[in-house]
Amino acid sequence: LLLPTDTLDKYKRRLRKPQTDDLTRQMLQKRILHTCKTTRLCPHCSYHNTSFRKGPGVPLILRHAVGPTNKQAPEEVSLPFIDSFTEAKAFNKDLESYADKASEDFNPLVAYELMKRIPPNDREILGFQRPEQLLLTSLPVPPVCIRPTVSMGDKGTREDDLTMVIGEIVEANSALQTQLQRGLPRQVLEAWEFLQEACARYVNSEISGLQVKPKSVRSICTRLKGKEGRFRGNLSGKRVDFSGRTVISPDPNVSVEQVVIPEWVAKRMTFPEKVCEASMNRLRMAIMRGPEEHPGACFVKTSDGRTKFLGALKKPFRKQIADSLKCGDLVERHMRNGDIVLFNRQPSLHRLSIMAHRAKVMPGRTFRFNECVCAPYNADFDGDEMNIHLPQTEEARAEAMQLMGVRDGLVTPKSGEVAICATQDFLTGAFLLTQKDVFLSRDKFCQLCCFLSDGLEVIDLPPPAILKPCELWTGKQAISVMLRPNHKSKVFVNLEVPEKNYTKKDQTLCHNDGYVLFRNSELLSGNLGKKVLGGAKNGLFFRLIRDCGARAAMDCMSRIAKLTSRWLMNRGFTIGIDDVNAEYGRGGGKVTYEKQRITREKYEMVGKYIGQYNQGTLENKPGCNAEQTLEALVNGELGRIRDLVGGMCEEKLAFFNKPRIMATCGSKGSPINLCQMMACVGQQNVGGQRIKDGFVNRTLPHFQKGSKEPKARGFVANSFYSGLEAPEFFFHTMGGREGLVDTAVKTAETGYMQRRLMKALEDLALKHLIEPREMKTGIIWGIVGVIVL
Repeated sequence: LLLPTDTLDKYKRRLRKPQTDDLTRQMLQKRILHTCKTTRLCPHCSYHNTSFRKGPGVPLILRHAVGPTNKQAPEEVSLPFIDSFTEAKAFNKDLESYADKASEDFNPLVAYELMKRIPPNDREILGFQRPEQLLLTSLPVPPVCIRPTVSMGDKGTREDDLTMVIGEIVEANSALQTQLQRGLPRQVLEAWEFLQEACARYVNSEISGLQVKPKSVRSICTRLKGKEGRFRGNLSGKRVDFSGRTVISPDPNVSVEQVVIPEWVAKRMTFPEKVCEASMNRLRMAIMRGPEEHPGACFVKTSDGRTKFLGALKKPFRKQIADSLKCGDLVERHMRNGDIVLFNRQPSLHRLSIMAHRAKVMPGRTFRFNECVCAPYNADFDGDEMNIHLPQTEEARAEAMQLMGVRDGLVTPKSGEVAICATQDFLTGAFLLTQKDVFLSRDKFCQLCCFLSDGLEVIDLPPPAILKPCELWTGKQAISVMLRPNHKSKVFVNLEVPEKNYTKKDQTLCHNDGYVLFRNSELLSGNLGKKVLGGAKNGLFFRLIRDCGARAAMDCMSRIAKLTSRWLMNRGFTIGIDDVNAEYGRGGGKVTYEKQRITREKYEMVGKYIGQYNQGTLENKPGCNAEQTLEALVNGELGRIRDLVGGMCEEKLAFFNKPRIMATCGSKGSPINLCQMMACVGQQNVGGQRIKDGFVNRTLPHFQKGSKEPKARGFVANSFYSGLEAPEFFFHTMGGREGLVDTAVKTAETGYMQRRLMKALEDLALKHLIEPREMKTGIIWGIVGVIVL
């Protein structure tokens, strides 16, 4: 090591201390290596520490620049390699100028001899026992099962790539021995280089500098590294038995923690159930049905170790096996209702991407689950597929339900908000059901009460809201029954939340009915929307989880899904072309008039800024020139058109307008979407700025050169209903493409970033003192004075 003796002793003492942990040891070794790299003269022999570079066009050989690179080096330092040119320089004076630039080949043999000569004390500091073993002197040859011979049918057989390269290495080694016996230096060097190249291709065929072959060789490194390699493809991640995959579809009629399994899948995914007195009769019936009829069984494993396949046996033989069944035998029965299954969607980016559900076997060909559970899976129903796994032991079932159950996944660990909550149709249905003008007769109200419980719960009918001339119940009372079906229920909710349509005055007397008030689980005022039924911490489900438990929140979620979807199906909720026609219906003409007025005012303001810019009187913003100031002002004014018109659409449109209803209750869409569909698409931006000039001083040939008018720089005045002109359509596609490119790029970058974080943090664990600890280095940081719930 290029360090003085006293420095080496100091580092050695620090490394030998018992208190030195692995992290400190690694940092010390890095500091030692860095110090050695920057040392120019050896403190022991005064030899130059020069650089190593790859030889041009010569793979597997480094060039060692032997000449002095330090201009301040003393002249009396002797360089034996340069002194060896003395006799040659005597015959050829031209070599004098090239001698200082001379370099020697640093091949693996030289490196091997140097590593063998490293003193034991230096090895201790470097952390190596035998550093020469970093270089291979013999190649490992894998067994035939790693490199099998592949049959090519009529064409014979084909050997594996590794077998072919091993053959080349053996031939090259024999050729090198022959050339050594002949004693021809040039031929020996060529044979040695060919052998080195064959060995390198055997270990890693992707090394730069190797001769390119028509067909790439699958070397040892290629088979080990990468996503499809042995570690990530076959050891860390692998294909497993007792799993299924198919398309997913929605089913609001199942519970939040249930998943519907097609009967075809249930007959092929089995669970080994041990026979006991309680399950004896049920398993005997399953054996009689066999593998064809659900719920049946496929195999029986007796206590003496014999396994019988029921599919190959006729009913008399199955009956004989069923009669001889005894406690302790194992029956591989079909998946049945209530079994614990793991449900997973890829990419699995967080813990809630795989959760434990209870199986519900039904006809069909798809996995079905409640739409409330879409958010943690990030699932939609446009062709997504999901995976299902059936745990094979009672211990695995218990762990899955206790650690990965839907009940424990209601609240996301990221922020503490509710991840599983009402969405889309459920929000729309709840919003419409809780309007002031929704009254229900006794038969319809009783039908709603049956909707929310499938007729399986005892319902205490509340007194009607109107007694004369006939008894009528309100939609709000249906929500109250949903929360607390009968007097035995212990669910009491007290909640006050201003919804999106709240006018910020008069609270419960708000004319939009936007102030939601619950008292002892009775809904007294307000239209339910996303703020109440969503995942916010001041919402209904968070309050239920906190005060009444996760089971009460799940039951409430399942009830509201059944109630709203079934009621909305009878009521009807359809979007037609008239709903996005700004001229149709009450308030439609006002939307068009207000849009034209707002656009005209903003155009005048933009024209004023452009005039000031042309005259040179525009006051620059801090840190901006005149053109940047103009673009910032114009983009701000044009961007406000869409916001103003969108807010006006919510105010002016008729209450029964379907897009307005969805935007108000938060089920889908926003005021900006209303504006784009009905009034004005708005300013199109690329990179946060207006469309820049792409041709000669203009965006498109449709406009004058140097024009800075709104239309010439990406403002779309038309709506999707009225249709876009050709330049507007072109600008709109530019903005849309930027979004697609950003999505694709960010997906790859964030995916790789998460993988690196997971690999760096995978050995952290919370110990008994709730302190994060790493496997090697101990405590990462301490927790003092924090109460962990």
